[in-house]
Amino acid sequence: MQKPALLALFAAILLAALAPAASRPSVVFVTKSDACDCQLSLCVAAEQEVRNFLADTGGQLDLVVVDLAQTPEAGKTYKAFAVPVVILRDERGEALARFYGYVEARHLLREWNEYRNRRGSR
Repeated sequence: MQKPALLALFAAILLAALAPAASRPSVVFVTKSDACDCQLSLCVAAEQEVRNFLADTGGQLDLVVVDLAQTPEAGKTYKAFAVPVVILRDERGEALARFYGYVEARHLLREWNEYRNRRGSR
């Protein structure tokens, strides 16, 4: 196998592992551990809000943390061209909401409750 083809295959496998088929709703938190201080402070604050949201929902969602410093190619997968990015996903892995930059737990909770209300009304 040619080297470019092998690299492409490896990248495809890696990206598939980063975005597994969901069986539970999840929050994808995209960060970058080697970001500049101002971005890193936003990432730390947003991560705390995500964790507060997860606590408020009583473990109903999984947390997926993606570090672009470790897997830069994941930026395309998650449409993360700056950090932080927070993606709320349903059981099928479909994005319910996407937040760029700092997000408060109450905004995540609002989106989650709207989704649950829509799902419950079917």
